[in-house]
Amino acid sequence: MKTTLKYNDMAQPKGQSGNPAGRPKGTPNKVTSSMRKWIEAFLNKKLPDLEADFDKLDKYQKWLVVEKLLQYTIPKMQSISLAEAVDEATKANEERAMKALTAIIEQTDDATLDKIYDKMIQQNEND
Repeated sequence: MKTTLKYNDMAQPKGQSGNPAGRPKGTPNKVTSSMRKWIEAFLNKKLPDLEADFDKLDKYQKWLVVEKLLQYTIPKMQSISLAEAVDEATKANEERAMKALTAIIEQTDDATLDKIYDKMIQQNEND
């Protein structure tokens, strides 16, 4: 008699891994590593042919090749929206203002703070 298991019978509980330590961050898998080695060896072997073929291309084709190669050497710039930039600046300004206000409050005596508090309550009631 054959027993069939359902997928859920063998799955790990949610949020738990069979290997909690996992593979260290940045460690390439074996296929990626071996493929990179193969590509490197291939390019090293074919470099003279590639350079000769590059020289045969017209200007436009050469620039296309250069553009494609630059993607692997120069990081792409990320765009940021105006709203994101304003939000970041506002948050930074709020943090600076809170630090300054905290410093002022820490240096102010209790009697003066009580007067400020009473004035704020009065103002709030009048609004």
